[in-house]
Amino acid sequence: MSRLEDRYKSVIHELVRRTLDLETWRRNVVAGDIPLFDIANEHAPATLSADQNNYDPGFYDVLRINAFLDVSITGISKGKKGRFLEFYNVSSYKISLPYESVLSIAANRIINSSGEEIVLFPTARVRLYYDSTISRWVIPDPPTWTGNIGMAMRARHSAGVQSIPNNTLTQLLIDTVNPGNDEWGIFDAPNNRAVIPTGMSGMWVGTLSGWWASHATGGNYRHIEWQVNGFTVVGSGVPSIASRDQWHPLSFTEVVIAGDVITWHVQQVSGGNLNYNWMYVHLARIR
Repeated sequence: MSRLEDRYKSVIHELVRRTLDLETWRRNVVAGDIPLFDIANEHAPATLSADQNNYDPGFYDVLRINAFLDVSITGISKGKKGRFLEFYNVSSYKISLPYESVLSIAANRIINSSGEEIVLFPTARVRLYYDSTISRWVIPDPPTWTGNIGMAMRARHSAGVQSIPNNTLTQLLIDTVNPGNDEWGIFDAPNNRAVIPTGMSGMWVGTLSGWWASHATGGNYRHIEWQVNGFTVVGSGVPSIASRDQWHPLSFTEVVIAGDVITWHVQQVSGGNLNYNWMYVHLARIR
């Protein structure tokens, strides 16, 4: 009886081993996109040098994505019921996953709970799930890793001083972003403005700050404001004081959408030109 039991156990063990071997072969060769997620099934595909439509992830569960520049992956092929897929950005650039992009076929498109474009910074990762009922890749938990300073920019006027004509609303020449302070590409330096990027609609806050120079006669009015698409959304005026510098900041809180243009303007009445000094702008999305 003991021999029979030993023989029986041996046969069972062999069947289990062969079943596991067959499953491994099936995953890698026959049907690599079966609905499983295996961290060991990792792959480093060819480095990306352009945007990818209908990107083919192969029969892998984890992709270490490298890139030569900022790229977008607008859709992913090989979606199958229950399949999980993870992207890990091993490059020094941003990898974007646009929401419901028409550049990929419908069944390969990517959606998420925020309705916004998902951006992976270096070392960030995202996990996707294929929902066969709606035929979409879903990002159930969008990553919260958003760059060194968040979804934000910090810029200034390079010369430090701008002469403002008397009684003339004048756009501030905010022309220089602080190094490393605009990872999202919000700042448009040639046009002295910020432009809300695709996929970043929401509530934004900011601060404009600077000093009005002293003036012998003082004048009677000093004003600064934020504009969105050429319309004033918030402004602040202070009375002029003769022979005294005046620090004059202004906060901004507004719901804006992708493509909106934000600019900064000042005005003064003193009977002549007056300097507005050391202008800084901080702008950030909070939700």
